[in-house]
Amino acid sequence: MVLSYFLGTGMSREMEIDIWREGNLVPAMGMGRYGIAFVLLKRNLTVKVWSSTTDFEFLPRIRSRLSESQFSAFLLLASERRKRAIEMGLIEKNTMFTIQDVVDVVRADGVPLILADAAMLGDEKAPHWVLVNDVDDMITIHNPIAKAPTIVGLQEFEHLCGFEGDRVMIAAFRGSH
Repeated sequence: MVLSYFLGTGMSREMEIDIWREGNLVPAMGMGRYGIAFVLLKRNLTVKVWSSTTDFEFLPRIRSRLSESQFSAFLLLASERRKRAIEMGLIEKNTMFTIQDVVDVVRADGVPLILADAAMLGDEKAPHWVLVNDVDDMITIHNPIAKAPTIVGLQEFEHLCGFEGDRVMIAAFRGSH
């Protein structure tokens, strides 16, 4: 979603698969903030991350679904992605983001990705990334599982941010910020 915004065109299926391979932490079957940041940084975007946790997102959920050897593999992969993203220039803010932070990113022509619970958006409970398209009195969200943008009020937006206690925003920009 973020790359489509910056590229101005749709992505090919091959590019989508490459992105999935680059950022996906296979044992966890998804992408955390470091996998996404790595994909964006690799394509010359500036990336900032706000996170309420200094550890990896939703570790108790991941640990409960994996064997010990799978969990060890996950930690190895996640640590490698974190290390490489930081080496590539990832800017981390170990603090909870606010609605004002989201507004600031949008006004700076950045694209904020927000970690949400898919259940809050009408799907089953699962960590899910949504993109904020517009912010004013209402917030417009691009949800890849929905057919049309979702428009929510500020309080509703505040309520849908985060998953199982982890609150993360990834912001991508062209150039330095």
